[in-house]
Amino acid sequence: MVHKTSLKHYPDLQSLAEEIGDLRYDALEAFLHHLALKLKKDSEADAKRGRPQLAGNLMNASNFLETSAIEIGRAWTICAPYLEDGLPEDIKEFIRENFKAEEYFKAITLLYDFEGIYKQDYDSDKNSFRLSRCLLYLSAGNIERLKEEIKNMDDYCDLILAAKYNGNLKMMRNFNNPFGEEHKLETGFNDPDYVQQLGYDLPF
Repeated sequence: MVHKTSLKHYPDLQSLAEEIGDLRYDALEAFLHHLALKLKKDSEADAKRGRPQLAGNLMNASNFLETSAIEIGRAWTICAPYLEDGLPEDIKEFIRENFKAEEYFKAITLLYDFEGIYKQDYDSDKNSFRLSRCLLYLSAGNIERLKEEIKNMDDYCDLILAAKYNGNLKMMRNFNNPFGEEHKLETGFNDPDYVQQLGYDLPF
């Protein structure tokens, strides 16, 4: 195996270090965990090859990185609450009431990231959180399902139809409105003929 001394797209290691250091703290924590695991595997491999000193050095480095990851994780717990400021109160309240307490900030982070990508890609109204409400409704308080709904969302129109309409193409919920007011429907939008005219097929 050839060990590189530089990486493509980075003129020097300082630039690489600065870019990694600029990762959001939860991402940086995950990176450090992965790097610690990589060095641990290298250590175990060298131990099997009869290189105890090298294996020990690598294991020490792995342990120090794991400690660093833990400390960055603690830094993230300090910063994470500020992500709440980017989401409306009804969404935060829905998460508090329907998700486990220890999953609250994970759900907040998933939606914060999703909204940032969606509104950048689609140049969407920055004051509309209808897709986040659709995702939360469909996830039914299950953090793993929320992850899957976000990961598998190829077409946001399918997401809206699944969350807002029943199997007869009748609109049941309007997530342009906050949670608690989603049953206030816009005139005409609960007509099955309207949905069919749009040319959409329900994803169920």
